[in-house]
Amino acid sequence: MELVALQAEFAAIQGDPSLAVETNLQGREKAIDYFRFVGEIAQARRDAGVAALYQKALALQARLEQINTQLFARLRTQIQAGAYTRQTLRQQFDHFTPYTPGDGGQAHIGYDGLDILLGGLFESEPPPQARQSLSAEMVHYEPTPARAILDLVDRLTL
Repeated sequence: MELVALQAEFAAIQGDPSLAVETNLQGREKAIDYFRFVGEIAQARRDAGVAALYQKALALQARLEQINTQLFARLRTQIQAGAYTRQTLRQQFDHFTPYTPGDGGQAHIGYDGLDILLGGLFESEPPPQARQSLSAEMVHYEPTPARAILDLVDRLTL
């Protein structure tokens, strides 16, 4: 990619006020992924302009990650304190996913902000890399999107 295009994309991210909105976990994750991409380019090219852009990206990444960290800590503390009922916790979760109960037949492909939220709340690490190749009887690990679990729970009649 050309430096001008990288700078334009960074400027667009930097000027996006929606990234400061607490519930926009997915937007912040996309921006952080872009910053990693810029870092890979900076490492591969050894270009001073890209390196300078990457340093700016790291500073913005730290601010975006701080928003996430504060969100996760606040919600974790509130959950531990018993501040939520099942219904109010579910209402909190609903702010982070486009899924709504009654969206019957919806395919749950990909991940959204709810998956990022739950990963942050549980402080989960990504699954480890496979150490051996899969044989014909083996199945690779594929995490279930959190909204699929919500959909399952919504459909249960206990």
